[in-house]
Amino acid sequence: MTDPPSRPGRPEIVDYDKDYAAIHWTPSQHDGGSPIQKYVVDKRELPDPSWHTVHFCFLLRLNFFVVVCVNQFFYFDVSAVGYCTLTPSVIALQFVDAL
Repeated sequence: MTDPPSRPGRPEIVDYDKDYAAIHWTPSQHDGGSPIQKYVVDKRELPDPSWHTVHFCFLLRLNFFVVVCVNQFFYFDVSAVGYCTLTPSVIALQFVDAL
């Protein structure tokens, strides 16, 4: 039996423009006894309470470009997935018009 992997690092915005945000996170420190299979990126636009999966990072990439709209609030959730478990890491963001 395996434990859940540890949380990935908190996602950070590393670049953005009016229609995208590039997020990056650090890998989970522990895999819980089962190799991490993928990272899942979910997005929630406020005030909508629903989460939507926007990407599965099967190659264990630690970054992703997300399509966004200007002047909107978002939550991003990055989860590490082992064979049967996942753990989340969430950040809240606000985007403004790019210069």
